[in-house]
Amino acid sequence: MEREAAQASQQQLQTVISFGTTLLGAFMGRKKLSTSTLGRAATAARGLGRTMKERQDVGTAQESVASLQQQIADLEAEFQAETERLAQGTNPLTEVLESLEIKPKKTDIAVRLVALVWVPMFKADDGGSHPAW
Repeated sequence: MEREAAQASQQQLQTVISFGTTLLGAFMGRKKLSTSTLGRAATAARGLGRTMKERQDVGTAQESVASLQQQIADLEAEFQAETERLAQGTNPLTEVLESLEIKPKKTDIAVRLVALVWVPMFKADDGGSHPAW
């Protein structure tokens, strides 16, 4: 949008300068109406057409920016709504739990390690025990 606005202002400046030099040449020149004066006037008129096109480009760019900003706002609102919906669906305080008992089969049990653990303890006078380390 900024690029289009800069192009439009540059084209407008060029058109004003072109018209100014054409008018100045027509009034200050020896001949009031000549083919070169008419050629410069036609060139200035074409510049006016380009200026109008650049202004339209600026308007189109502004509409595009506004449309994209609206799309971004819509997507952000949709994202927030979806995030809240997902947060409500996975709240552990509101989750309904059911217990399921699974009995192991003998074929699913495998003993991989058998170990003996010894922890030295001292026997106390009161019948209890305390660690020996």
